[in-house]
Amino acid sequence: MKSSVFKYSDDEPRDENGRWGEAGNGNEVGADERGTGPGPMPGRSEAYRYARIAGDVNALASGNPKRILRRVKNKLVGRALARTLFRSIFR
Repeated sequence: MKSSVFKYSDDEPRDENGRWGEAGNGNEVGADERGTGPGPMPGRSEAYRYARIAGDVNALASGNPKRILRRVKNKLVGRALARTLFRSIFR
C-alpha cells in the first residue's frame, strides 16, 4: 500500500527553517513583501479568504439585489462588531 505523503529527496535545498525550496529568497510564489510568505501552496487562511471572495462574486453574479444588500450589510455589521470587541479588549 502506498503512502499518501509525498517524500522529497534529501539533496533538494532547504531554507534556514528547514522548508523545501530555494532557500527562502523571497522570490517564491506566494511570498509577501518581507520574503517570509507561505510559499507556493496557500495555507488555510488564504483558502478561507478566497472562499469569502468567491462568495462575494457569487452574490454579485446572481444579480439578486436582496442577496447583494444582505451580504454588504453583514460584512459591515461583522467589521463593526469585530472593531468594537477588539477595542474593548485592548483598551
